[in-house]
Amino acid sequence: MILHIDPLRTFSTKALLPADPFVAQAALLRAALAHGTSHIGGLPDDPDIAVMLDALRALGCEVERSGDSATMTPPAEGLRRPAHDLYLDNASYALRLLAGLCAAQPWPATLMAQPPLLKRNVERALEPMRLLGANIRAIDRGTPPVYSTPGTILSGGRIDLPIPNAYVKGGLLALAAAARTPFTMTEPSPSRDAAERLLGCTIEQGERYTVHSTTAPLRPLHLALPADTALADSVAALSILRPGSNSTVHRRLGTPLECRALELIARVGGTIRERDDPWNGVDLPTQTLDIGSSHAAQVRFTPDELLGLQSELPLLAVVAAASGGTLEARGMIDLRQQRCDRIAALVDALAAYGAETEELDDGLIVRGQESLHGDVELSAYADPGIAPALMLLAALADAPSTLHDVPDDFRTRTLAQLLGARVESSTVPSPSTTS
Repeated sequence: MILHIDPLRTFSTKALLPADPFVAQAALLRAALAHGTSHIGGLPDDPDIAVMLDALRALGCEVERSGDSATMTPPAEGLRRPAHDLYLDNASYALRLLAGLCAAQPWPATLMAQPPLLKRNVERALEPMRLLGANIRAIDRGTPPVYSTPGTILSGGRIDLPIPNAYVKGGLLALAAAARTPFTMTEPSPSRDAAERLLGCTIEQGERYTVHSTTAPLRPLHLALPADTALADSVAALSILRPGSNSTVHRRLGTPLECRALELIARVGGTIRERDDPWNGVDLPTQTLDIGSSHAAQVRFTPDELLGLQSELPLLAVVAAASGGTLEARGMIDLRQQRCDRIAALVDALAAYGAETEELDDGLIVRGQESLHGDVELSAYADPGIAPALMLLAALADAPSTLHDVPDDFRTRTLAQLLGARVESSTVPSPSTTS
């Protein structure tokens, strides 16, 4: 898409936001491993969800979808060998989850992908699985397709991840849950934790974040999915940074990691009143947030505070720039290996709006100015992780902006509607970043 975005003087909404596709995919995995029929409500209109559902049908699960809800019953005798290769399109997280799921089965499977995922190296996710006894590999250059054949999954294995990575972690936990084997995994700090919570793991917060898998049978889910975290936090940031704003966000995740990201946003100022939602039957707490604005403070985000917040970094960089604050992020090398180099894209975009930026090998430094200057035209590189941050930059600037190569997905469509952006479609290559 091409988006034309005018500056926002004020921002308020009480809209019910779409659900988080990351959590939705982990919930569907849990439903496929549970004993009985699960009901999951609020599934987002996202192609990765459709891909995940099709793959689970191919593995023998009975799936009925009606609107944004799905009912799933796995085969009582266990998942079945698919009659064909599993085609996962560009669903990166689904690829990791299903690779772990298939590697624990007594039959072979092949997982296919499409560009740009077809060009992504997945060895970092597969190598830890092999250390646990899985027979799983990619082609010679480490990219999909992924092939699994029956292996002997070790009992009591332990993997210590060198950097926080929710995608690698998700594949490992899917493997352990499907194999019903005890397993321990650690990270230097927690990454997104929906998989371990939905799969009934035990979590320890210590010098390293530690997850112990469970061998207990998984009960069916009856779950209304939480709101998309990126959208919820975008609403929170806009409501705090635009004077005279107030918004309500329903069902935002209230896990410690998600609360840490919200606490960083709240440091800018404003008020965030949190109301715990009723217990949903799993260790996945949600909250209703009432958010109001005030005079924005100049925040400072340090590398230690940002550990594990790779997904949230683009938004936090915008918050720092828009408040005249500073941000220094390190240990974020994963961001260079997404659909675009997100570090380089952020540095270029923030500089185009007038912030002082410095690109590091594994992160960036941002020094905000008194205001963000608009009249900018740049590319979002068709990256769903970078586009929302650029849309917020445009809304917080002092003049209109045009964004090219914005992915046409539920998140950017929803945010475009909230921002009142003018949307047009294009198949013409976009210009380079200019200001």
